Amino acid sequence: LEQVYGTEAVAAGRAYPVLGKGEYSSVKEEDAKRFGKVTKQTVGLENPLVIDSDTKWLQLVRDAGTPHLSSVNPEFYKEPKRIPEMAERMQAYIKGLGYDGVVVRIPEDADVNARGERIKRLVETFGHSQVVKFTAGKEAIAAGQVEPTAEQPPVELPRAEVAAPPTFKLDDRVSYE
Repeated sequence: LEQVYGTEAVAAGRAYPVLGKGEYSSVKEEDAKRFGKVTKQTVGLENPLVIDSDTKWLQLVRDAGTPHLSSVNPEFYKEPKRIPEMAERMQAYIKGLGYDGVVVRIPEDADVNARGERIKRLVETFGHSQVVKFTAGKEAIAAGQVEPTAEQPPVELPRAEVAAPPTFKLDDRVSYE
């Protein structure tokens, strides 16, 4: 966990994927290399939410009622143990809007996106551009509670393969089950 989140975040209880359980993929191979050996991974989303500015991210945090997920809010520091709960709430909120995942777009070597909007908090929260695919638990699919999603044509993305604790698979597409 410390390799991904840092010692301070682990100690404070903030070491949890910000958008909840799912498959996290780096868009660039250089970013994936931070997590270990890199291989190509096919990722497909039918209806992703695109987050590409602080404005979009912070509005999403407000709308989802998840103040613990942004360092601009005191809850991030005062109640870090609630971050896992808030991350799952965020994912439920995004799914409730009809999205099956998220694409985070962070331009390189810039403080703003192509429209001139700030990205400082986006960089602080996500670090680099990535794709998050929400996955239904195998049990829910087997029980017929959730239908597997149809995917649009897949995109090849770098994937790191690293051994990890049993609660998740550590790679550039960290899967929490």
